[in-house]
Amino acid sequence: FNGFIQLLEEGQRYDLTFSTPTNTFQNFLALIPEEYSKSIENVKTTGNLTLKGFAKGDMVGDKIPTFGLEMFADNATVKYPDLRKTIKDISIDLKVNNATGITNDTKVNLNKFAMRIDQDVFWAKANVSNMLVNPFVDLAAKGTINLANLSQAYPISLDKKLAGILKADIATQLDMKSVETKNYQNIKAQGNLSLAQFVYEGEEFVKPFHIDQLSMAFNPSHIGLSAFDARTGNTELHLNGTIDNLYGFVFKKEILKGNFNLSSNKLVVNDFMQPAAVSSSPATTTKATQSSTTASAIKVPAFLDCTLSAKAGTVLYDNLTLSNVSGKLIIKDEKVALENLKTDIFGGNIALAGDVSTKEATPTFDVNLNLSKLNIAEAFTQITMLEKIAPIAKVVQGKVNTVIKVKGKLKSDLTPEINTISGDLFASLIDSKVVSEASPLLSALDSQFTGLNLSNLNLKDLKAAVDFEDGKVKIKPFTLKYKDVAIQVAGSHGFDQQMNYKLLFNVPPQMLGKEAENLLTKLTPENQKKI
Repeated sequence: FNGFIQLLEEGQRYDLTFSTPTNTFQNFLALIPEEYSKSIENVKTTGNLTLKGFAKGDMVGDKIPTFGLEMFADNATVKYPDLRKTIKDISIDLKVNNATGITNDTKVNLNKFAMRIDQDVFWAKANVSNMLVNPFVDLAAKGTINLANLSQAYPISLDKKLAGILKADIATQLDMKSVETKNYQNIKAQGNLSLAQFVYEGEEFVKPFHIDQLSMAFNPSHIGLSAFDARTGNTELHLNGTIDNLYGFVFKKEILKGNFNLSSNKLVVNDFMQPAAVSSSPATTTKATQSSTTASAIKVPAFLDCTLSAKAGTVLYDNLTLSNVSGKLIIKDEKVALENLKTDIFGGNIALAGDVSTKEATPTFDVNLNLSKLNIAEAFTQITMLEKIAPIAKVVQGKVNTVIKVKGKLKSDLTPEINTISGDLFASLIDSKVVSEASPLLSALDSQFTGLNLSNLNLKDLKAAVDFEDGKVKIKPFTLKYKDVAIQVAGSHGFDQQMNYKLLFNVPPQMLGKEAENLLTKLTPENQKKI
C-alpha cells in the first residue's frame, strides 16, 4: 500500500494505491477462502496475475471515496498435487470502480473469465450496475464442463461422485425491479443448456440416478424443457414442458410454476424410495406397505405450483402391477390434486380423483374411486383398505363394479391411517358366485342346513351399499336368493375383527331335515300355518 488515511472530525479521508508485490497466479488462489480452495502451498501455477487499485476521497455520511480495482490474468494454469487434471488457459479480466463516491454508482465488470480442462472450454462475462436502487445484471456464459473432470482438477467437496457433460450457451439481462413486479417483458434471456450422461448417487435414491439427456431453452417468460430422459433401477422417465417464473423463484423465493408431460414405459415406485421409507397413494395401500415405517415425513413441496400430465405403460408398486396409467396431477399449496387418474388392474380398471394434502401437521386425503369390472378375489385381498371394508368379498369369484368415496388421515409415509377413514361404497356384482369352502363361516352355515349349498347363491344383479367411519362398516340391508329361499342381510363389522350381523332365512320346511318334517306332519293345519 502507498498513501495515507486521515481522520476527520466526522469521517476519514483516503488517498491510497495498492497492488500485489509479486505477480504469480498463485496470488489469485490466495484470495479465495480456504474452504473453497483448500491448501495452496504445494499447488503448481504458471502465468501472471496483475492486481492493483486505488481509493481516493472522503468517507463522510453516505459518501464514500472513489475507488477502482483491476485484476488481470492470461494463459495461466493450476495443478493441485493430489489431482490428475490441470486447469489451463485461465484468463481473468475484472474491473470494479466507482467514479462519483455514491455507492449506487459502483460498477462491476467481469469482462472475461475463461478456462480449459482437457478439451472442455468454458467462458463467461458479467456486468453489474445500479447496485442499491435497482441492480442490473448483464450475464453471458458459454462452454462445456465435464463434471467428472472438474472434480479431478479442482478440490470440490462432494459426498458422491458426479459424472456428466454440461453444455451452456446463455445470455441474460435483467433488473431486480422487473423481477419483483413480474414485468418479465423487460427481461432479456436467450440460449440453451444441456446435460448428458449425468450420474448422481445420493441418499435420496436407492439406486444411481441417470440423466441420459436434458435440454433446456431460455426465453424471457419461461424455460422450455424440450427433453428430460432419465432412468434409475428398472425405471425410465421422459419429461418435457415449461418452467415459469424462474426469476422470481431464484431471486425472490417465490413459488415456482410449470407445466409438464411425463411418459414412461415402466415405472417402479420402489426405485425412488429410501431403504427405510415407503410411500403410496391412499387408494392402493397394500398389506406389505401397511406395516412399513419411514424415518421422516414425506411433504409436498410448498414452493411448487405446477401441472403434470402423466402416462405410463406399467407401474409396479409393491405386489401391485398397474397397466396403462394416465392422468393429471396438479401440485399447489402443499396439496396434490388428482384428475381423471386411470389404470388397468385386476382384470378391470380404476379411475381416481381427489387430493392429498401435507399442509397440516397430519397429512390428509379425500378421493373418489370408480372400480370397473375388477376381479373381486384379487382386489379385496391385495388392497388393504378394500379388505377392511368388505372382508367377506374374498370368498366371491367374479367381477365387481364399485364406486367408493373415502377420506381420512395419512401416516408420515402417506399411507392411510386405516382407523381414521370414512366414506361410503356402492358395489354391483357381475357373473359372480360364492366359494363357501373358502370361508369357515359359510362352511358352517352349509353344514347346518340339509340341502343348502351357498355356492349356488344367486348373485345376479346383486347390489350392496355400505357406510364406514371410525373403524366401523355398516351394511345397508340387501337380499340374496338361493333357489326359493330369500336371505335378508344387514348388520355391521369393525376393522378390529368384531362383527354383528343378522341374516333372516325364509326356509321351506323340507330344508330343515326329516325330523322337522315328521314333526310338522303331526301338527294340525292351524298350527302348521302358524309355524
